[in-house]
Amino acid sequence: MVNKGQIARGAAAVKVVTVALVSCSWSTLTLATQTYTVTVGTDTPTSPIIPSGGAPGTGYDLRGAILAANASGYSSIAINFSFGSATKITLGNNLPMISNYTTSGAPMTRTWTFNGNGNTTIDGASSYRGFFLSQIPSSTTKQDLDSANNSTSFTLTIQNMTLQNMRAQGGAGHSGGGGGWYGGRRSWVY
Repeated sequence: MVNKGQIARGAAAVKVVTVALVSCSWSTLTLATQTYTVTVGTDTPTSPIIPSGGAPGTGYDLRGAILAANASGYSSIAINFSFGSATKITLGNNLPMISNYTTSGAPMTRTWTFNGNGNTTIDGASSYRGFFLSQIPSSTTKQDLDSANNSTSFTLTIQNMTLQNMRAQGGAGHSGGGGGWYGGRRSWVY
């Protein structure tokens, strides 16, 4: 007698295995969180530190880690701070926007985690904003704003660090606008 899923061949039975291939695109599929480790406690806006061609790993400054992660196609990003003692990073300019667009302009849902490991302070020097989230690509057109591509989202976690002396300048809104958290398609946290 032959059981379902087997083919009889003489005295032995051979199990039939069916394999299905599902097509996927590496630019939108991420299998694991990609980690960028900040080990440089200074901020030099004109020359961010991006080791190993932007590959996940160690040796970044905060600005370089954000730029490398933005340029990646990864949807789950961890930026960890690894200092042997308490470290204050004083910003020399606004940090780069944290984006959910890849460098090719494709939108994606992204999860960002910044972990200061309990000994990191980011100081805006009373002049610069901290983290700035954007769901708008850098080359924004009316078509970008009206497209269905804006259905992507962020999950942002900032933990175990101190943010101080940040400045988020409001626009020409009612009473001069405001800083802190702005809930439009771009958001900043300070």
